[in-house]
Amino acid sequence: MPKIREIEYLGLTWRLSDLARDHGILPQTLASRLARNMPVMIALQTPIRSRRAAGRRGYLASCWRDE
Repeated sequence: MPKIREIEYLGLTWRLSDLARDHGILPQTLASRLARNMPVMIALQTPIRSRRAAGRRGYLASCWRDE
């Protein structure tokens, strides 16, 4: 049985799968982003890109910029 992962977000404790589904992304996508040390808020707000768009040079740098 898989281990249930809990995340603190906006003062509440969420199950990773519930938080991902509430924000319209797959739990695997959220887990992968968090494994790469992406902050939770950015991981939830970053849109899903096509493989072609994600492979373009500079795409990841633009996702991490604070604006």
